[in-house]
Amino acid sequence: MFTMLLTMFCGMAHAAVVTDELTWEGLGLNGSNNTYAEYSGISFNSPAVYACQASSGTGSYIQLRSNNNNSGIITTTSGGKLKSVTITFNLKTTDRSISIYGKNEPYVAATDLYTESTQGTHLGDIAANDSKTLTVEGDYTYVGLRSKSGAIYIDKITIEWETDGQVQTVTKAPTFTPNGGTFFGSVDVDIDAEAGAKVYYSTNGGDSWTDFTTTLTLTETTTIQAYAVDETKDVKQSATVTAVFTKNTNECNSIAEFIALTDGTEAKLQFRAEDKVQVLFANTSGTNDWVVLQDVNNGRIVLYKTGAAAILKAGDIVNGSLIGKYSVYYGMNELASTTNTNVSTLTVSGNEALILEQLANVAAASDVTKLLGLFRLTNLTCRYDESAKRYYATDNGTDEIEVRDNFKVGYSLPELAEGQTMTITGIIAPYTTSNGTVFQISPISQEAIEVVNATGIDTVGLGVTEETAAYNLAGQRVAAPQKGLFIVNGKKVVLR
Repeated sequence: MFTMLLTMFCGMAHAAVVTDELTWEGLGLNGSNNTYAEYSGISFNSPAVYACQASSGTGSYIQLRSNNNNSGIITTTSGGKLKSVTITFNLKTTDRSISIYGKNEPYVAATDLYTESTQGTHLGDIAANDSKTLTVEGDYTYVGLRSKSGAIYIDKITIEWETDGQVQTVTKAPTFTPNGGTFFGSVDVDIDAEAGAKVYYSTNGGDSWTDFTTTLTLTETTTIQAYAVDETKDVKQSATVTAVFTKNTNECNSIAEFIALTDGTEAKLQFRAEDKVQVLFANTSGTNDWVVLQDVNNGRIVLYKTGAAAILKAGDIVNGSLIGKYSVYYGMNELASTTNTNVSTLTVSGNEALILEQLANVAAASDVTKLLGLFRLTNLTCRYDESAKRYYATDNGTDEIEVRDNFKVGYSLPELAEGQTMTITGIIAPYTTSNGTVFQISPISQEAIEVVNATGIDTVGLGVTEETAAYNLAGQRVAAPQKGLFIVNGKKVVLR
């Protein structure tokens, strides 16, 4: 009896609870895109060996799905007795669940989780808006996890195992800087590991491995695999992580070439001196970052959240280049920021009077060739549509154009007295829906809205930028005209 009790006591004394923390990095998921792929041979602190079919969601979480019957995380080697599973959901998942399965024989692949004969016992579900820990009842030595329905996003999975006391440790997986993605020309890549660990990398699919000692400079599309290990300790090497660096050769020599790309394409846009690309409008108020450009061939585009609005102003002639993604936003052609966007590649070769055209009437603004151009409309009155909560301007009572603050300038429309009209200088912007394109004018400042009497202008801000040309009758340019008769954009204007 004493011998039996001693044996039981020793067995209990050697038992230990070991925790594995699964993250997208630790699983070795490809952080450069959101493609689902197979990963295997992954170890953490316990003896368990994991495999999965998953995506990194572009490098920020573990992404699983259920619609293709092939996605999930399983163990191919036991970690001991399964004790608990805790899920830390990403904020993107609010109303979906993950299903947990257990069995006492190895899983082969994530597809096992979708067949009743191979998925094991359903231990329970963990919902994003419910309890995040499942305590396992019964004896199970292998675990499988899959989405219950649809795509789910997970920051961390914590799995507890009761082992026989033979706790193994594993080196933390290395990290890439940058973590894959597209590049133009060349890119410098560093691979970092925890203190004391050495990194080995491969660029040929694992056929050979090289000790990482210095920054790698890539000039062609390359897939890099890497693992880390502390060779001074009795620890396992880390999971192998992968990053894909794709060289992008898309280069456009004009705005017209850039806006001919497929929506979502990343490219480098060149601003050539012969195209004389001018800033029509720039706004950085609040969190906004809009720049509207036009070249001599009437190619026009919006730079959206690129940082360019902080260094460019209306009238600037832009040279250099800018990398960004071509995007169509409600009919507006945009160059949107990507991880490769760097406005330091832009230069300014001068500042000139704005390319500004007087439109004959409101009807003339409803022309697709005018989109994103800077125009002036005169003789306007305005009405407010209470049901739609929108303002509309007209010059004849029939033809209308919406007046809308598309670029978040922040202005108010004045109330017109008898005999008064408005002149608005602004960007003609599109608003494209399934019913077609609606044309709008977006004033570029409060001063761009001029109130006009039959005899002259009562309140005015001349062109709405410092570069607007105003001259007295002697032909001398006036920086800040006050009252009197002036020549503005080739026309006589009375300021009262």
